[in-house]
Amino acid sequence: MGKRLYIVAAAALAFSTASLASADSFSAGFTGPGGVSGLFTLTGIDEGGGEFLITSGSGTFDDGAVDDPVTLIANLNGPENSSLSPSGDFTYDDLLFPGSGPDQFLTVNGLLFSFDGVELNIWQLGSGPGTDGWDESIDGVVSGGTGTFISSPLPASPVPEPDTWVPVTGALIVMLTMLHTRAAARRRRCGRGAKQGAPRLWWPPLR
Repeated sequence: MGKRLYIVAAAALAFSTASLASADSFSAGFTGPGGVSGLFTLTGIDEGGGEFLITSGSGTFDDGAVDDPVTLIANLNGPENSSLSPSGDFTYDDLLFPGSGPDQFLTVNGLLFSFDGVELNIWQLGSGPGTDGWDESIDGVVSGGTGTFISSPLPASPVPEPDTWVPVTGALIVMLTMLHTRAAARRRRCGRGAKQGAPRLWWPPLR
């Protein structure tokens, strides 16, 4: 029974480890006329078919006047739906197609960042290879221009998504507790057996 329990625990551990969601990271950049440029590190979940839902990102952006940090605004509606930006000026889906460049890295909705207290939307303009748009919304006034967005994968290092740690950790704790309880019970039984066994003989038995 004990061996069976260890086998079940090992199988459950292997399954839990294999089912951890992994995230991939990408470096990305943007360049445009007038000194416009940006450098980003993006992290996303592989949705299949070369599509990644970017869940977090940071970096810097220079709109030709201000050079400040940026932070990705996550699309909470998932990869199949776009979201409306907090200002209401942009729709975005935070999708990235890293293997389809140079003119298909982004979608027409694109990535949304918080930048210098305003919103920055970088999106696929759709008018030819390497041509993308960037827009920022300041007090309801949208301005921007064109440029080129590029992206490349960073060295693979699977990162378990935070939400997957909770059930896996709970399962491991339960399994380890069961193993410890069974081992303790076995030790107690062995101890009782030694005390209740036949009395020791202090002389050799007669043959």
